[in-house]
Amino acid sequence: MRRIPIIIMVLLLCLAGCGQQSMPSSETPQISDGPSWAAQCTLSGIEAQDAKNTSFLQSMASRCDVLDACVLACIRNECAKTVGGGCFHACGSFGTDDPERAIREFQEKTSLFCQLPAA
Repeated sequence: MRRIPIIIMVLLLCLAGCGQQSMPSSETPQISDGPSWAAQCTLSGIEAQDAKNTSFLQSMASRCDVLDACVLACIRNECAKTVGGGCFHACGSFGTDDPERAIREFQEKTSLFCQLPAA
Protein backbone atom coordinates (compact mmCIF):
# COMPACT_ATOMS: atom_id res chain seq x y z
CA MET A 1 0.00 0.00 0.00
CA ARG A 2 2.87 2.38 0.72
CA ARG A 3 4.31 1.78 -2.72
CA ILE A 4 1.36 3.40 -4.44
CA PRO A 5 2.19 7.01 -3.38
CA ILE A 6 5.81 6.53 -4.47
CA ILE A 7 4.75 5.09 -7.82
CA ILE A 8 2.32 7.97 -8.33
CA MET A 9 5.02 10.52 -7.44
CA VAL A 10 7.45 8.97 -9.92
CA LEU A 11 4.84 8.92 -12.68
CA LEU A 12 3.92 12.55 -12.01
CA LEU A 13 7.59 13.52 -12.08
CA CYS A 14 7.90 11.85 -15.47
CA LEU A 15 4.79 13.61 -16.76
CA ALA A 16 6.01 16.96 -15.47
CA GLY A 17 9.24 16.45 -17.38
CA CYS A 18 7.35 15.74 -20.60
CA GLY A 19 5.85 19.23 -20.61
CA GLN A 20 9.18 20.98 -20.27
CA GLN A 21 11.33 21.93 -23.22
CA SER A 22 14.57 20.04 -23.06
CA MET A 23 17.76 22.03 -23.09
CA PRO A 24 21.17 20.86 -24.21
CA SER A 25 23.10 19.48 -21.25
CA SER A 26 25.56 22.39 -21.40
CA GLU A 27 22.67 24.79 -20.70
CA THR A 28 20.92 22.76 -18.00
CA PRO A 29 20.93 24.73 -14.72
CA GLN A 30 23.11 23.11 -12.10
CA ILE A 31 23.53 23.53 -8.35
CA SER A 32 26.38 26.02 -8.86
CA ASP A 33 24.00 28.34 -10.73
CA GLY A 34 22.06 29.13 -7.57
CA PRO A 35 23.56 29.21 -4.09
CA SER A 36 20.18 28.55 -2.49
CA TRP A 37 19.99 25.18 -4.20
CA ALA A 38 22.87 23.61 -2.31
CA ALA A 39 21.00 23.98 0.97
CA GLN A 40 18.03 22.07 -0.49
CA CYS A 41 20.10 19.08 -1.55
CA THR A 42 19.81 17.27 1.76
CA LEU A 43 17.25 15.20 3.63
CA SER A 44 17.59 17.39 6.71
CA GLY A 45 14.11 18.25 7.97
CA ILE A 46 12.40 15.57 5.87
CA GLU A 47 10.87 12.49 7.49
CA ALA A 48 10.70 9.57 5.09
CA GLN A 49 7.95 6.99 5.52
CA ASP A 50 10.19 3.96 5.04
CA ALA A 51 13.52 2.75 3.64
CA LYS A 52 12.31 2.83 0.02
CA ASN A 53 11.10 6.40 0.39
CA THR A 54 14.41 7.34 2.03
CA SER A 55 16.33 5.80 -0.87
CA PHE A 56 14.20 7.67 -3.42
CA LEU A 57 14.69 10.99 -1.61
CA GLN A 58 18.44 10.34 -1.24
CA SER A 59 18.75 9.81 -4.99
CA MET A 60 16.98 13.14 -5.57
CA ALA A 61 19.26 14.89 -3.09
CA SER A 62 22.42 13.48 -4.66
CA ARG A 63 21.33 14.24 -8.25
CA CYS A 64 19.79 17.60 -7.26
CA ASP A 65 18.86 19.25 -10.52
CA VAL A 66 16.38 22.15 -10.66
CA LEU A 67 13.30 20.01 -10.16
CA ASP A 68 14.90 17.95 -7.37
CA ALA A 69 15.86 21.07 -5.39
CA CYS A 70 12.34 22.44 -5.77
CA VAL A 71 10.65 19.18 -4.73
CA LEU A 72 12.91 18.76 -1.68
CA ALA A 73 12.21 22.34 -0.57
CA CYS A 74 8.48 21.78 -1.02
CA ILE A 75 8.49 18.47 0.90
CA ARG A 76 10.62 19.93 3.68
CA ASN A 77 8.16 22.76 4.25
CA GLU A 78 5.09 20.53 3.87
CA CYS A 79 3.68 22.53 0.99
CA ALA A 80 1.28 21.09 -1.59
CA LYS A 81 0.10 18.29 0.72
CA THR A 82 -3.50 18.85 -0.35
CA VAL A 83 -2.73 19.17 -4.07
CA GLY A 84 -3.07 16.21 -6.39
CA GLY A 85 0.47 15.23 -7.29
CA GLY A 86 1.83 17.16 -4.32
CA CYS A 87 5.25 18.74 -4.63
CA PHE A 88 5.91 17.05 -7.96
CA HIS A 89 2.91 18.86 -9.42
CA ALA A 90 3.81 22.15 -7.75
CA CYS A 91 7.40 22.11 -8.97
CA GLY A 92 6.61 20.70 -12.40
CA SER A 93 4.04 23.43 -12.95
CA PHE A 94 6.25 26.44 -12.35
CA GLY A 95 9.36 25.45 -10.45
CA THR A 96 11.64 25.00 -13.44
CA ASP A 97 10.78 28.39 -14.96
CA ASP A 98 12.13 30.32 -11.98
CA PRO A 99 13.56 27.75 -9.56
CA GLU A 100 15.12 30.25 -7.18
CA ARG A 101 11.76 31.97 -6.73
CA ALA A 102 9.97 28.64 -6.28
CA ILE A 103 12.46 27.46 -3.65
CA ARG A 104 12.33 30.81 -1.84
CA GLU A 105 8.52 30.70 -1.78
CA PHE A 106 8.53 27.18 -0.36
CA GLN A 107 11.09 28.17 2.30
CA GLU A 108 9.07 31.24 3.29
CA LYS A 109 5.76 29.37 2.85
CA THR A 110 4.48 32.19 0.65
CA SER A 111 3.77 29.89 -2.28
CA LEU A 112 0.09 29.45 -3.08
CA PHE A 113 0.65 25.71 -2.71
CA CYS A 114 1.68 26.25 0.95
CA GLN A 115 -1.42 28.23 1.76
CA LEU A 116 -4.15 25.92 0.51
CA PRO A 117 -6.53 24.71 3.24
CA ALA A 118 -6.12 21.19 4.56
CA ALA A 119 -8.49 18.66 3.04
